[in-house]
Amino acid sequence: MAAPLSPVFAGRTAELAALRDSWSEAAGGPSFALVSGEAGIGKSRLLAEFTAGLDAGTRVLTGECLELGGLPYAPFAAVVRGAVRELGAAGVAALLPGSSPELARWLPVLGTPPPEDGAGRGRLFEEVLGLLEGLAASGPTVVVLEDLHWSDASTRELVLFVARNLSTTGLLLVATLRAEEAGHLGSLPAGLARAPGARRVDLPRLSAVEVAEQLAGIDGRPADPAEVARVHRRSEGIPLFVESLDRSGEGMSASLREQLLGGLTTLPDRGRAALRAASVIGVQVPHDLLVDVAGLEPATADEELRPLVERALLIPDGHGYRFRHALIRAAVHDGLLPGERVRLHTRCATALSALPGEHSSALAGHWDAAGRAPEALAAAWRAAGVAGESHAHTEQLRWLERVLAGWTAELGVPKVVVLEAAEWAAALAGEPQRGVDLATAALAELDPEREPERVAALLDHRGRLRYRIDGLGLNDLREALTLLPDGSSNISRGNALASLAGAHLSHGDLDAVDAPAREALRIGRAAGDRAICLNALASIGMRLVLLGETVAGEAALREAIAIAEQHGEPDLHTGLLFYLARAHAEAGDFRRCAEASERGLTLARRFGLDRRRAPMLTVFLVEAHIALGGWEAARHALRVALSTEPTALYQGLLHALRGLTEVAAGDLAAATEALDLITTLPGGRPEVLLARRVELACRIATDGGRPADAVLAEAAATDPATVMRPWVFLPAVARVTTEPDRWRGYADAAPARGPLQRAARATALARLDGADTAGWDALTARWRDLDLPGETAECLLSAAAAAAADGDREGAVRRVHEAVELAEGFGDAGITARATALARRLRAGPARPADFGLTPRERDILALIAEGRSNRAIAAELFISVNTVGVHVSRVLAKLQASGRTEAAAIARRAGLLEG
Repeated sequence: MAAPLSPVFAGRTAELAALRDSWSEAAGGPSFALVSGEAGIGKSRLLAEFTAGLDAGTRVLTGECLELGGLPYAPFAAVVRGAVRELGAAGVAALLPGSSPELARWLPVLGTPPPEDGAGRGRLFEEVLGLLEGLAASGPTVVVLEDLHWSDASTRELVLFVARNLSTTGLLLVATLRAEEAGHLGSLPAGLARAPGARRVDLPRLSAVEVAEQLAGIDGRPADPAEVARVHRRSEGIPLFVESLDRSGEGMSASLREQLLGGLTTLPDRGRAALRAASVIGVQVPHDLLVDVAGLEPATADEELRPLVERALLIPDGHGYRFRHALIRAAVHDGLLPGERVRLHTRCATALSALPGEHSSALAGHWDAAGRAPEALAAAWRAAGVAGESHAHTEQLRWLERVLAGWTAELGVPKVVVLEAAEWAAALAGEPQRGVDLATAALAELDPEREPERVAALLDHRGRLRYRIDGLGLNDLREALTLLPDGSSNISRGNALASLAGAHLSHGDLDAVDAPAREALRIGRAAGDRAICLNALASIGMRLVLLGETVAGEAALREAIAIAEQHGEPDLHTGLLFYLARAHAEAGDFRRCAEASERGLTLARRFGLDRRRAPMLTVFLVEAHIALGGWEAARHALRVALSTEPTALYQGLLHALRGLTEVAAGDLAAATEALDLITTLPGGRPEVLLARRVELACRIATDGGRPADAVLAEAAATDPATVMRPWVFLPAVARVTTEPDRWRGYADAAPARGPLQRAARATALARLDGADTAGWDALTARWRDLDLPGETAECLLSAAAAAAADGDREGAVRRVHEAVELAEGFGDAGITARATALARRLRAGPARPADFGLTPRERDILALIAEGRSNRAIAAELFISVNTVGVHVSRVLAKLQASGRTEAAAIARRAGLLEG
């Protein structure tokens, strides 16, 4: 092992050990560490100590996210450059598939990138992953990604992709993050925490003892207690400030800038000027650029810069320098005078413009800071193009928004072109509402009579985006087709037809699906356009499934999936898996539904499509878990999906399903909260949510909660032909309605195709008409054949009640015993309670073993109480409100007859309630 890097490194024993543990674990599988802490806390210093202690021959590659922006994926591009420096371009290219790598867009020395075909982003992600795993195969490798708090969205997606998909040994991925600047990162930290082999290393501030250790390391003499106390108080335990503070603590301003820059007044004038120029360039400072911007003479530049290096303000790094800490750079930049700032940013932009390579992102920032709007606008337009070519669509949208905000005719690009580009970027970035707004603005700029195909394309895009938001969009798609009669561009018409077919499918208008879908398929095949073909096949296959022709429909879907998989079309592939999951759900095959949903979610996570595809796939995954009794898996999937900020339509569907899990847990208050939330969500097609709202309201009413009168009246007044999936709620309605005649007609009119839908309608009619024992036994067999334990148990209970009414106590007891066993295994509190109650009335033997009468939700609460969780922490874990948690805690204490949380935990342990 190498010697420690510096005696100034103090404390951090546990944190350094954690990193070393992660490195040891990398020998057996994927390993990832996220080092988190505030600015100046020593994240980079910890990594320097860790990497210095690695065995000789261990490869360390580092990339940084830059505060002032730059090319998307900047830290990964730096890692690839480091690999090229070590292995040569040929060595790196040998680790990449094919002869036309996407990584050549970053480093042209790697070859010629392939033409853009819509699937490049997926290939790029795969290439980065393959390169890292190839490097690990050639020798132990540590990859460090610094300052994720400054990362662009595309970098964050790639970090998450790599962390989740690493499968090799001998590779440790480490990332650093400023905790106080992580708010804009959304679910990234949580997503990284779920990566295989993940470990989080949080750096606290130094204690007084550790500050004394650091002070002793600075000058080799021990600090007396008064010195330590003063420095610890002023530095607040932040290592960077400990180094910067005068030990006496006298005469030093408490302001951060003075702490960081108090010694700059003793620098030579040229040195101070160079440091100010460096602060304009950024945290990373190329030597030649600094010489140019600072106006240094090349022959004497080294000597003029040496004082900055000797005082560790700038650290030599490759072909340039970096600031010892980003806070130093920020403090210097903040101290620039207005005229000085304009002058230096202008010089920096001018110098960058003369350098080879693509610097448009940085140029936009410098020209903007210099007040040169036309140049900043042109650079932002170029930066948007670079981001789009790199598949960094979130950054592309951000740059295009900047262009739109300052657009003038001087740009030389019509505003409508910028709007069209931004609309497309918004769609790809998973921001459908912004895409709708941009498409609307673009349409206002165009004349449909002069440019019908262009207008039709925008209407097509807007219609599809509206479907992702609230299920609307059909009128846009119809209007698009009126502008594209026979003889117009085949591809434009094919796209519009495929979109229209999908819209009719979404509305349940199956008769209107087939003709546009088959015409789109013909056009797509003739034009060789895979996207049109796959979208058309999806509609054709799903229509067949909904008509009850399951085998033929699934065959069409699988044909499309095979094409998407073969040609690397991850977005279309995940969409097709959604249709396959839905097909299995419609057929009642929930195990295969869960499998298809999981495949789609894995693919979406792998290619950074979570925001676009995860909510829709999760709907059917959760539906499958609920049908099969996988309540905890359903809750976990819901928490993950809701954290991605889905559109209102999918929020509604997910919260409705969440409500069903709350009912199953015996938490009717939380279920009612979910129902009320769905009612207030904005949305243009309430019929899409109606089935789930009705089902949830009826389940709440069945288990003793709020009556479902209002939603029942709304549903009964709705034409069953327009309601999406009425068979989902009909059995639940039949259990609580006081108007059986009204609902009997509704059930007769609702379409029912396939064994699941027919069983649901038959069950509803049996409840409305009062079936006899034989009828309920037949329905029990149908649900058992479908392998759905919840409905099987419900029918057994009805059969038992019917047998008891006929005087057949032995038959009633036999059926209720089976129902109790099924209900307990299924884990639904409401069904279990009804089954147990009927067993007691029939004196059919003991109910469940003594558990103090706790519901499943109350047992969840009790387990978290035993872990020492607060009410707020329990609310966050179970996705319910703090007030609801308080009610449950009170009930738990009352049922256990415990005086407090500690006693409740002890009683639970003695009773074995926390086992399993």
